Amino acid sequence: MLIDEFDYNLPSERIAKKPARPRDSAKLMHVKGQSITDNYIFQLPQILKKDDVLVFNNTRVLPARIFGKVNKKKIEILIHSRIEENIWEVLAKPTKILSNNDIIIFSTTSYAKVIGRTKYNFPILEFFTDKNSFKDFLDSNGQVPIPPYLNRKFDNEDIIDYQTVFASEDGSVAAPTAGLHFTKKMIQKIKEMGVSIEFITLHIGIGTFKSINEKDIRKHKMHDEYFNINKDVAKRVNDAKLSGRRIIAVGTTALRALEASSYDKGIVLPSSKFTNLFIMPGHKFNVVDLLLTNFHLPRSSLMVLIAAFAGIETIKKSYQYAIDNNYRFYSYGDACLIEKNNE
Repeated sequence: MLIDEFDYNLPSERIAKKPARPRDSAKLMHVKGQSITDNYIFQLPQILKKDDVLVFNNTRVLPARIFGKVNKKKIEILIHSRIEENIWEVLAKPTKILSNNDIIIFSTTSYAKVIGRTKYNFPILEFFTDKNSFKDFLDSNGQVPIPPYLNRKFDNEDIIDYQTVFASEDGSVAAPTAGLHFTKKMIQKIKEMGVSIEFITLHIGIGTFKSINEKDIRKHKMHDEYFNINKDVAKRVNDAKLSGRRIIAVGTTALRALEASSYDKGIVLPSSKFTNLFIMPGHKFNVVDLLLTNFHLPRSSLMVLIAAFAGIETIKKSYQYAIDNNYRFYSYGDACLIEKNNE
């Protein structure tokens, strides 16, 4: 299965540089088989059924981008996987200037030491700071890591814009972007309809946003990402599934966590573990019936996932429709509600 099948051409003006305001005024494309309808996020309650279950990823984006100097040269660090409280796997730009035992200076009281490399050759840093915790260090020195394709500098609006209103569990280096469209008022309205709201956690790391470099996607390896589904949430999702109610994942990360924790007949197990599940065409979806998600980069694992969920031709058709009808793409862009292909 070739990565070229998951490519498309996107005019640069379709990339959203800022989110819709208010959040729920973004457009929503509803894809059901070969049928495509135009809506707005605030109209989602009209599409939902009163006994649906919406599952959100409540991860919170860390201010994970840090700037420093090593041997008097500027360097950009993106932390992405915790090993211990003050020891993290990171991405570095440029990475070639880093050697073992190098010291990266962030401020007069904070620095990091290169203590090794992972099997994927990512630097491992041990951080030293006078702050009370590593979180305090990040809050003082880090920036919210907005995606590079925005092609602009981080600004203070991103601190709020690139965080869901229900984010509660620290750990991600990227936002679960489908959740960015929801306001507290809208969530309350959905609850009052009788729709169940459930929260699970998947901390987004390099596994989600790393490009596929293999020609044959079956050779692509996902990096581990931590997720947690507690026993009460698992029971409620299972009860809903067994009674024939629709399970709607808000975002690909919520979908991956549910599918990674499930086994035959869609039973979700309480889980607190790492997953490297790579969902590609041929995958049997055990739990999720509908997926609310943004428009994804071509040749990415997320593009492959939604093609597996809806069918490659359906996704190609719907993405071209979105381009032709002025939908906004990527993290700050519009969304689509996709119904699972049951063929």
